[in-house]
Amino acid sequence: MVLIVVSVIASVIAFNQTKRLEYGYLYVNNEPKTTVYEGEYVAIIGQTGVASYIEVSLLDEYVEIITYRDNYVMLDRYHLQISYDGINHEKALVKSLMENEKVLIDEMSEYLVILDLKKNHVYHMMLEVIDDDPFTDDIDIVFVNLPEHVYNLKTLMEGIAVTTLVFTVISSITIVTIIILKKDS
Repeated sequence: MVLIVVSVIASVIAFNQTKRLEYGYLYVNNEPKTTVYEGEYVAIIGQTGVASYIEVSLLDEYVEIITYRDNYVMLDRYHLQISYDGINHEKALVKSLMENEKVLIDEMSEYLVILDLKKNHVYHMMLEVIDDDPFTDDIDIVFVNLPEHVYNLKTLMEGIAVTTLVFTVISSITIVTIIILKKDS
């Protein structure tokens, strides 16, 4: 009985940590977002479709993102603007380790865009389509900051919950088996 209670408590804690991790996701959907965690938010880009290459340029007014079908044929061009507490695009918040180079999407070894954001500030992220191939979907961008302590606690509690549940099942089967064997003898 104690193991079941421990398993339930660990499951609840793990579930709460999962909700806390979701606070580290900032979706680029033209709506203001208030950050919960401070630090680096890395860009995860989805819906690249048939694009094979991607290029990022950090400009004064925006971050330019261009997708290519191959090394030469451009598909789409986007401007990502990040404003902070009412200040227009703030270039100091943005960095890229692969700026101004075409990167093969399937072989990226670094994050294309990294934001350095402060806790409890309001950021407005707007993705504007400049050139659009009518046969491709627009990309999706989410900036993610997964605090290590929250992630580690979630993983630990999930492990405890599963382990105690397994031990509860094994203990129950063992007890039932012992009772049945005692009745037979």
